[in-house]
Amino acid sequence: MIITYLLGAGASANAVPVDSGIKDAIKEIIDSLTTNNNIPESKQILIEDLEWLCEAEKFKSIDMFAKKLFLKNRDSSDEELKRLKLAYSVFLNMRQQEYDNDSRYDNFLVSILQNTISSFPKNIRILTWNYDLQILKSYSKIIGQNIEPWHNQLPMYFKNCTTEFDTNSFGVIHLNGCATFRGWDYPSLGHPLISDKGPLNDSLLEKIINAYIAQRNNNNFCELSFAFEKERKSCDMMKIIEQSTTKTESLVIIGYSFPYFNRTIDKTIINSMPLLKKIYIQDIDTETVEEKLSSFLIKSDIEIKRVSDIKQFYLPNELA
Repeated sequence: MIITYLLGAGASANAVPVDSGIKDAIKEIIDSLTTNNNIPESKQILIEDLEWLCEAEKFKSIDMFAKKLFLKNRDSSDEELKRLKLAYSVFLNMRQQEYDNDSRYDNFLVSILQNTISSFPKNIRILTWNYDLQILKSYSKIIGQNIEPWHNQLPMYFKNCTTEFDTNSFGVIHLNGCATFRGWDYPSLGHPLISDKGPLNDSLLEKIINAYIAQRNNNNFCELSFAFEKERKSCDMMKIIEQSTTKTESLVIIGYSFPYFNRTIDKTIINSMPLLKKIYIQDIDTETVEEKLSSFLIKSDIEIKRVSDIKQFYLPNELA
């Protein structure tokens, strides 16, 4: 039996703020950069970009702001969208470096791991709409070491990814990519969140700022993407997802509200699970989530169970 998890922003809410708290969290980072005189003057470019990113509040979410930029510039330059991706990526990296990760990921991974730190159960799949790296950070904490590159130890796949992925075993698929600093021209920059441990000190701030400026100036590849953007021709994420989840019998949805701009992909994913029998909805508003979900379910014989307790990620009895 395959059990698939579908994660939304609520699954990381104890570490990464949801849309309503993004602006205050960004301003907190801006204030820390503004008052720190021990880091490069180039920090001003980052500060200006983060201040600009706060405009997302007018559009209810980062995704909506990105969609507006996408529509505005689709016939010309997409520099503003690239600017948003890099600014949001650096925000998420700094936020996750400064604050501990959402402990629910720790408990979830410890629960499903078997005899060794690499013995993931072959019948679990994780699909996440989140740009953060909470799963990776939790796993790094559990094994007690930084993992770089992470694909060698934690099976991961994401939009625009060209690495091989075993669809017959455990894996984490980031539907919108990841908020990283990795670039084709600067692979040695690595990923500050993974390359260093500890608080956001002056040395790490300088490294993040330099990496940010390098990518901004050299138009490096950003691994963050949005649902409305086309995937590169050499990739086929939807095929990977279908192959990985087609035998799913139970679906656990955590902290995901099924926003309208993801609906086409959500419908394709869930309705491509012909063996699906049960759906568990874990959320602070299960009724609204079920209403949205039911509007596009093709199968009518699926049992839906609401889980209102969000203290830990739900582990269905089928996992026993």
